[in-house]
Amino acid sequence: MVSAEDVIESLSGMVSREKAGAIANDPANPNPQTSPPNDAAAADFTDVASLLEFINSKFSAMQSHQLFQQQRQPTQQSTDYFVNVNDYLYRVFNQSVYDYGSRKGVKRDIVLGKEGKTIRMTLFDNLSRIIDSEAFERGDTVRIRNAVITQNGSLKSINKTVISRVAPSALAISDFSTLKGYEKNIDVIGKVIEIYPIKYVNRLDGSGQVGVANCTLSDSSTTIRAAFWGSSAAATADLNVNDIVKIEFCSVHMRGEDKELYVNDSSRVFSSKLLAERFGIK
Repeated sequence: MVSAEDVIESLSGMVSREKAGAIANDPANPNPQTSPPNDAAAADFTDVASLLEFINSKFSAMQSHQLFQQQRQPTQQSTDYFVNVNDYLYRVFNQSVYDYGSRKGVKRDIVLGKEGKTIRMTLFDNLSRIIDSEAFERGDTVRIRNAVITQNGSLKSINKTVISRVAPSALAISDFSTLKGYEKNIDVIGKVIEIYPIKYVNRLDGSGQVGVANCTLSDSSTTIRAAFWGSSAAATADLNVNDIVKIEFCSVHMRGEDKELYVNDSSRVFSSKLLAERFGIK
């Protein structure tokens, strides 16, 4: 990822932090005022594969030193930088808090596209919250309108960005008896019947501490224990007993003869009443 620090270094320090952030489209300078005049000003792409072809051709010189001297001003309007795209919601990450001095809020990353042809997008504030409140799920087909192409070839949301569901997924495993030991990258849904407070333990590499939490989930006939780490442990702070929770991109580990869900920073954890309706869970 090209950050403001990368730009400053490439220009031998001859640029302000503010200007460097604008050049890099660094998330630390999300520039929430930037917006296309209207939807018609955004280029339309049928899927992420075609969007990537455009980015590769348009920004092939992006890594060169000369590009940093040729970037548009952050207020300049250009239809090349605003896009609409339809594709699968390939991955969703847990929400996190950001603090950029004058701006504080929440953000999250999502990944759009299909395996081998994906693009990462950062969602800020309300758009990040909507992903959980409207129960967007991994595997949904979504439409993104008015996203900004950043200078590192990813996408980010602005004040006029909209995300809508074109087709739902509903691929989560809701019958725990079908789970197999050592499965990876699966989605599971169930009811929280027991939950424990977050604890903090030392990382094995000595780099500090990490949050750990545990809960027990039920599919109405079978229960399974889930172990949460990092950002997923933090997400359990919003869970309560009897909540319907979905865990995306988790793994099944074995504790002796018992199966256990392993949920880490690569996973996503969220609860919504919409899930109960969608999966018919009581």
